[in-house]
Amino acid sequence: MRRIRLVLALLLLAPLACGGDEPFSSEPEAPPSLGKADNLTSCSGANAAMEYLQVCGPGAGGAQSCKCISRLVMGTDHLGNFWEQFGFPESANQTPVAQRKLSAAKMLDYAVEKGINLFDTAPIYVDGIEYTLGQWLKQKKQQNPNLKLYSLTKGGFPFDKGPGSYESRLHGSKKEIVANIAEELRWSYPNLNGQIDFYLMHRDDIRFVNYVDRTYVDETGAPRVQTPAKTILEALSDGTVYGDLPHLSGKSIRSHYTWIGVSNWTTARVNEALAAAKQNPALLPPTLNSPYFSLFEMSGSFTIHSGGIEVTHAEMMDPSFQKGIVLMTYSPLGGFPIIDKGTAAMKGKDAWENAKAVAKSLDNGKDRYWGNVYEAIFTAENEQRFYRVWELSQSFALDGKKYTIDQWLNAYVLAHPRTDLVAVGPIKKEHIDRTADALELARALRKRHDILDWLHSGKLADLGKLPPFTDTKTRTVVLMYGETQPGQDMYLRGGIDHGYAQSKLGKSCTQENKLCAIPIQHLSIVKNSELANDHYLDWYGAEAGQGSAQGSPAMWTTNAWPASWGPKKTVEKDGYGETPLNSYGHHYWLLDVKMDCSRTAGGWFELKTYISNGPGWETSISQPGSPYASQNHFARCGKLNVFRRGESVPVEIKELP
Repeated sequence: MRRIRLVLALLLLAPLACGGDEPFSSEPEAPPSLGKADNLTSCSGANAAMEYLQVCGPGAGGAQSCKCISRLVMGTDHLGNFWEQFGFPESANQTPVAQRKLSAAKMLDYAVEKGINLFDTAPIYVDGIEYTLGQWLKQKKQQNPNLKLYSLTKGGFPFDKGPGSYESRLHGSKKEIVANIAEELRWSYPNLNGQIDFYLMHRDDIRFVNYVDRTYVDETGAPRVQTPAKTILEALSDGTVYGDLPHLSGKSIRSHYTWIGVSNWTTARVNEALAAAKQNPALLPPTLNSPYFSLFEMSGSFTIHSGGIEVTHAEMMDPSFQKGIVLMTYSPLGGFPIIDKGTAAMKGKDAWENAKAVAKSLDNGKDRYWGNVYEAIFTAENEQRFYRVWELSQSFALDGKKYTIDQWLNAYVLAHPRTDLVAVGPIKKEHIDRTADALELARALRKRHDILDWLHSGKLADLGKLPPFTDTKTRTVVLMYGETQPGQDMYLRGGIDHGYAQSKLGKSCTQENKLCAIPIQHLSIVKNSELANDHYLDWYGAEAGQGSAQGSPAMWTTNAWPASWGPKKTVEKDGYGETPLNSYGHHYWLLDVKMDCSRTAGGWFELKTYISNGPGWETSISQPGSPYASQNHFARCGKLNVFRRGESVPVEIKELP
């Protein structure tokens, strides 16, 4: 059996050009509590930009233990393959295995930088990625024993009897199930150096023959009895050391993992397992369930893979759905990427039709792995959902920032009340970045169930009827005096000092995670790439699409435009010139933005100026009364901040008019 499941969200999807200028801002209220499983609460992890949930359960010795888990879980299936091109698993892959393993390790390192701490794998994933992950985890632990990283692997894969035919490993008596699972643990346990934090039964007791479900009735019409969930839990909770099961190497099956979970189990069977564990405290309860969930729902008549189980939009909008278990959703469509099949000329709008044609060809060819994707996914309902999400990606921005189609799809999943964790499968750093950035969009969507409902089942024509979000950012103005000549421009860099953030705020800031940067939205009417693509006041120079900009661009202003200079120019109409904000004189450069005050140091932020084509960087200053030691200016979020370049004492800091 090549693979049963790909642990991927819609992440391997190429970035697409976006257009439109309609504002789409987030709400001012704090986001609601994350996680709806019993006793599941938010916790603080290694990266402040990541969201974390505290997951608890009985430890190997029976005592209760807890782990702080990142909401994004790193799927590793495709890291073992590291495709040269997208489209299909294994396509055109000529990179030597050793290089693929090195590339996988670099991706895992980057995932840790972004705050991900749970890694999803399986013994059947390609190129022995479970072993590669285990070696990487061992190395990371040796380098930093205090680094909290966790592993999730799977067992219970059905015996592969040929195309579309599977025989469950979870069928039979407790002892038979222990023996079957032991055959898989003999690989996973040493591969992961004896650290299996979550062990998921990846299929229930199911049976398929030539793609026909024979779980309850066999080929002759005779009834087949599905193994009770209680029996499966008894097997996984078994502390007996069986001398006749050599695969367990003299250990009990229970000693091989901390917690158990399920994947692709129906809600009825999940509830059956939860009830059995509640009735008998000696049974290890399922801590986690991993069902398929995506905006693109399966047709019902067909599933992408035999025995695949999905949860629906309506179910995931219900906070009481599958209460008592952590829900980690996944989508296998990263292995069959839809969005990347769009062209730049069409701004990705042709992705659906192009992907549909490929899926149909696989269906006609009876592809063993993707033979059902055409019938399962390419329905009229999903086509309408695609065009709705495409329209959002083109027409809306959140606090001035545009999001790609795949970010909207991931945010849609993350924003549902019953989504706790999401398994994603990036193979490039940019994929991790885009997915992590989708958390901000998900936070804004979390209280906008009307938008989630519209994406799922609304009408495209009703997009304009959706009320905008309330803006969370606060208007903040900086006026900086700096005499310049024609051809010279002023840029500002700033944010929070890295050292201060580390020592006082517990943040480890990097250029990638932007934890010391402050989200901004320029209020200028000027439309150019330097302004349109400037989303942060930061220390790092040009953002993507800003060209040679040296930071956040400022606008030249004056308090009075001389008649000798010709027709009056104003900031409000021309993007430079007179502005009511400037009552101080010529050469006061203006930064007029909406700013996220929650990212400042108690309302304060630093800034330093650069003038192009000559003067360069501003000299160091020492501002009296600053919140911490710095050689830069300090301004207040939400205020009018007036400075003179190179001077320590502000002209004034006051309320905005």
